Amino acid sequence: MAKALGAPGDLHWHDAEVVVGDRGRPLLTVRGTVAARAAQLGVTGWHVSLSHDGGMASAVVIAESLPEVPS
Repeated sequence: MAKALGAPGDLHWHDAEVVVGDRGRPLLTVRGTVAARAAQLGVTGWHVSLSHDGGMASAVVIAESLPEVPS
């Protein structure tokens, strides 16, 4: 997530949390400084993948931004 938001130093990382969604699916919830930066960049959604094996864990986060539709 840090790379997707440009890793500015003023973010409070406790403002991002992975929670359990429907059928155990991981969901990223953001608030405060992280939500503000995401809004500034036009992020409209998040995709999260978590994995672990042999004592190692990894996560991939994709920040999604949908294009504005002209009116």
